[in-house]
Amino acid sequence: MSSMFSWVAVSLLTAVSTATEIPKDGECKDYGVYWERVFSRPGEAAVMSCYLVNPGVFNLTHPYNITWYHPRTGQERSSHMGHTMMQGTTLWFFNTTEEDKGEFMCVVRTSQGCFKQSYVLEVEAGSWLEKGCVHEIRSRQSLVALTNDVLSCHSPIIDYLSYLDTYSIHWYRGCEVVQMGVKFLLRRDGYLQVSGVVPDDAGNYTCLVSFQLGGVEGHMTETVETTVDVKVTYQPQILLLEGEISKVDLGSAVRKVCRVLVKGVGTHRVLVIWRTPGAYVSDNTTHRIHQLTQRELPVEGGVIVDVELVLSEVREEDLNVNFTCEALNDRNIPMASFRLQRDSNLLLPLGLVFGGVALAFVQCVVLYRLFKIEIALAFRTMMPYLYHSTEGDGKLYDAYVVYPRVIGQSGSAEETFALSTIPKMLEGRYGYRLFILGRDCMPGEALVDVVCSSLSLSRRVLLMYGGRSLPCEGGVADWGACLEQQLALQRSLLEDEGLGVVLIDLGGVPDSDLSPALRLLKEEQGALRPTPAPPHACCSSSRHKGRCGTEEDQEEEEEEGGEEVLPCINPSPRFWRELRYHMPIRGKARPRTRKHTHAHTHTHKDTQTHTHIALV
Repeated sequence: MSSMFSWVAVSLLTAVSTATEIPKDGECKDYGVYWERVFSRPGEAAVMSCYLVNPGVFNLTHPYNITWYHPRTGQERSSHMGHTMMQGTTLWFFNTTEEDKGEFMCVVRTSQGCFKQSYVLEVEAGSWLEKGCVHEIRSRQSLVALTNDVLSCHSPIIDYLSYLDTYSIHWYRGCEVVQMGVKFLLRRDGYLQVSGVVPDDAGNYTCLVSFQLGGVEGHMTETVETTVDVKVTYQPQILLLEGEISKVDLGSAVRKVCRVLVKGVGTHRVLVIWRTPGAYVSDNTTHRIHQLTQRELPVEGGVIVDVELVLSEVREEDLNVNFTCEALNDRNIPMASFRLQRDSNLLLPLGLVFGGVALAFVQCVVLYRLFKIEIALAFRTMMPYLYHSTEGDGKLYDAYVVYPRVIGQSGSAEETFALSTIPKMLEGRYGYRLFILGRDCMPGEALVDVVCSSLSLSRRVLLMYGGRSLPCEGGVADWGACLEQQLALQRSLLEDEGLGVVLIDLGGVPDSDLSPALRLLKEEQGALRPTPAPPHACCSSSRHKGRCGTEEDQEEEEEEGGEEVLPCINPSPRFWRELRYHMPIRGKARPRTRKHTHAHTHTHKDTQTHTHIALV
């Protein structure tokens, strides 16, 4: 062991004793001249680093010695020798002059051998201030317009800040100091941050590094020729909806693409990445949750950037988790998220609900069409205050009854139906007011005046036709009945729109025999038809008036020479409901104010009536 220490001591002494002489050719392994030059200016500092201290050159666990030489003068450079200083593997120059330019040799000696390499120092003629605060040799950088970008100081001393005792960095634009504030900001690493870059920010910027090392002060400058790239105006926009929810089944695979539109011209610097609340998603495709490689598709006015997120198997812990897509760039970081939720199959319940609603709707439509009249009558009875009262509308009668009559014949079934059955039901049971010619007029009144006046005071016209009462032109029908019919049609079709006509077809007359006006009205609104009486029902015309019997009774009556027994008109309950449906609504709401006077009905309509009778 003692011999080992003695050998190391002898080696170190030998190295020190030979360090003052430049090694001769062949003594050290020569690595030639290093390709990178060190630039400096008169009065400024420079620093060289010996790159031979490298595990690729020798074993760094062995002791070694570094010596610097100036081959041109043959002198060794050591600490505090003139204006130079050695600091570890570096050689520092303070206040360089043009005489310092040239090669400097680094020699590394170890117990295993000797190694040497030369480094070149270039000293630019003239100082920084003498050249207008701009160096001839300068680096070039570009700023991106409309962004927050940075300028880096390329001075060699930036890589050796840890060696310095103290230092400070200042930036100049030309010869003026850059004022730090909103526009410019000096970062810790010496970078100059420029906010809101505009084309006017282009120019020559110089960074000045002042420092102190081992009690010696020095400074370095470096000029950066700066340009502003105004072509690149990218504004990323994520084409993924914020808060989007995807329905999935546990165990299924999910693939979601984050598509980013980057508008502008030039090379963009957008990085699209997926993350969860806990961490960024890996790009390792062997992971259950991973993202694929970023893909780019040029489009008009920009580029589309796609990154696909893959979940090979959805688990419970993936539900209701925000998977966020981020577009990292130098402007801002737009983000968009989506969540996974378990897919609850609502198709069957929704189908049942909609099917039930549709079925109920169809049933309601069918029921309404079948029982429309019954529903309307019930609603009028239960909700009378929803309908206006007929009081105060200037009318006296709910309906004017027009029934067929034949000349020289009375007591027919049609007449019995009009004079007895209709009033008994509508007036006696339901409280309607009817006007029937011959029953409600005064003796001696003019027929035309009575008909016109009564029609004006009526809300409806119950116009019955059938039997042998038509046509009126043949001389069979009663003249007054034809007049009533024609005046009622005239008023309802041509004059009084509020006068509704309810047609009651008593049978026995084909549509081709009806007058044009009556046929037109029947085609538009239809006609009510009373249900015929059973075959055994009949009513006598005079002596047996109101008496009904069987067919045998009728034959017996005829054999005995009695009066003719006519069939009855015996309507069904359905007919009465339909008739009530078309009658005026007897509401209880506030009556409407309408001014109708009896005198108004006796205007010049008489002359018009005779004109229209011929037309009808």
